Amino acid sequence: MSVESKSVQNLFSMYKNGEFIVNRRYQRKLVWLMEEKEKFINSLLHNYPIPMVLTSRFIDTEYNGYEILDGLQRLNAITSFIENEFSVGGKYFDLASTAQTLELLKSGSVQQKNPTLSIEECSNILNYPVPISVTQYKNSEFIDETFRRINTGGRKLSNHDIRQAGALGEFPMLVSELASFIRRDKSRTNLVNLSNIKSISISNKKMNYGININDVFWVKHGIINHENIRCSRDEELVAYITSYVLDKDNSSTSSVYLDKVYDSNSSAAASLTTKINAYGKEELTNRIKHVFEQIGKILSLDLNSPFNKLCYKGKALNSSMTFQIVFLSFYDLIVNENMEVSDCKKIHDSLRNCYDTLFSKTLEGQNKWSNKDRQTLINALSGLLVKNMRKSGEEKFPHGKKVESLEGILNESSVEQTYYDFKAGLVQTSPPKNYINQETFSKVVKTLTAMINTYDQECSVIIGVAESKEGAENHKAAYGNNYIQYSNFYIVGIGDEAIKSHKSIDAYLNKIIFMIKNEPISDEMKRQLVDKIKPFNYHGKEVLILNAERTKKPESYGTSLYIREGSSLSPVEIGTPEFYSLLDKFK
Repeated sequence: MSVESKSVQNLFSMYKNGEFIVNRRYQRKLVWLMEEKEKFINSLLHNYPIPMVLTSRFIDTEYNGYEILDGLQRLNAITSFIENEFSVGGKYFDLASTAQTLELLKSGSVQQKNPTLSIEECSNILNYPVPISVTQYKNSEFIDETFRRINTGGRKLSNHDIRQAGALGEFPMLVSELASFIRRDKSRTNLVNLSNIKSISISNKKMNYGININDVFWVKHGIINHENIRCSRDEELVAYITSYVLDKDNSSTSSVYLDKVYDSNSSAAASLTTKINAYGKEELTNRIKHVFEQIGKILSLDLNSPFNKLCYKGKALNSSMTFQIVFLSFYDLIVNENMEVSDCKKIHDSLRNCYDTLFSKTLEGQNKWSNKDRQTLINALSGLLVKNMRKSGEEKFPHGKKVESLEGILNESSVEQTYYDFKAGLVQTSPPKNYINQETFSKVVKTLTAMINTYDQECSVIIGVAESKEGAENHKAAYGNNYIQYSNFYIVGIGDEAIKSHKSIDAYLNKIIFMIKNEPISDEMKRQLVDKIKPFNYHGKEVLILNAERTKKPESYGTSLYIREGSSLSPVEIGTPEFYSLLDKFK
């Protein structure tokens, strides 16, 4: 381990060069409030001592970044202050203070806000020596234990934050994935550049980045409040739900039980790991996601009546307990009993005041409840819900069904841009045409061949989403229907062009499948595209996703090979160094 001092200016340069990495196995979100950021920068300004930033690097690998073990919030405060995202004492960093920030200002990457600190004050911050340690390690076990010790060594953390610190067993990782799916802040990989972490972090009061906390399911429905999201109470709730799904007879409603299943050395953790493996992690994950999405659709029937108003006559009490009962009742009926909702409106109405009519006698005034209580209440609600459900036409819940959310995909694409491409539509709008443009569609397929030649992960082209307001406005002008803005994306949907060009969405999809089969690509890729074609309904807007992933050899389009460089396609000529480099990726 080495310990050195790096100036704030040096740290900012490292940040802009992409040298700081956040491993989301350990650190999943930004949690500092604006007041905490301002106080920290004030400490730099007045030369108060600050804690050391702890980082790590792998030995004997090509990986060259600094993985942040402790100091994510501090580094984010430094970089976001310099980029004028907030002020200290009402004054902003003067971007003219350094050549680097001046260049960002000139390029339009960062906008100067006023009034500014004096040049002397900015220099004091830039020259502040931040203590930073760098530990080199050869395996993940060392870093896991390091992170656990850092985060259980005396700082005030929530109970679940302490459980999560360094807890990397099958069950904690499963819970983390599910919780991220629900918050819509997932990333494709665990390693995320510090500059991208804001895009998939939940914004707190006064901070406008990433995912608005008021749009998070738990907050929107009054199940978990702002502060408790910050303290990871949502992951705690998901842990209770998931442990019951895995082992309803032996799971518990106590925090002591969660402590045990998060301890990889305990028999309780080993038992859940065995059950996850027997169930199949992917299968289990998709089934829980599916049930969650079904509940979301039911609750969306009345936007003026979120969960905490629907299930309660008055003030929402024990809302996380109530949600457990609701979720697990639906899970039992949909997955275990292989049923489906026959009447969404009646199901929705059957949840009205369910706390007062079914749960209050057991839960009122209670901070604790037993697993027996939970099972009794689940049975009571299931008996009410089943009246508006029917046996599914399928023999059982479909295996291999991957469940995703459009919002989660869009949030992820903000970080993992290289794996995604977007099209507002496939039908030409100016001048207007009434058929799918062959050139546009072929470019989509060609782009997918280039993407899978370049990246060894599933790649997607999303149709029905515009990346600019201009594109969305053009679509609106052509079809007369409004779009939905989500983050920096504009969901226009494929419905308008499908109806106009092919009279129905089904006919439109059939035409796309026909066109895929006639594209100059391998039979294997054709099968992929047809099998993986995936429509999403987002608040009434139908969105289409074409997915593909790498096969055993480079994928050509016609007689040519392409790779993706940024948003452009580059041909690869046979016999060139680029060609042999491409072949090496498939060995």
